[in-house]
Amino acid sequence: MKSEAELTLIVLEYYLKHGPSLLPKDLCAKTKAPETKIRYILSVLEKRGYLTKARGTDEYTLSKRVVMLI
Repeated sequence: MKSEAELTLIVLEYYLKHGPSLLPKDLCAKTKAPETKIRYILSVLEKRGYLTKARGTDEYTLSKRVVMLI
């Protein structure tokens, strides 16, 4: 099983390749990780400003803050 740190990087890399917006179910299918873990990672990335959740949907979008990682 992948650590949360490794899974977080996988999620960010997947967004960079297949984004800019994705659904948690897409990430679950790609990573084979439990939905609860994916949702936790998405919520942390949202709180830290790297993702934005669209109102009324389950879709997350990369924010401009991701550029700071480069």
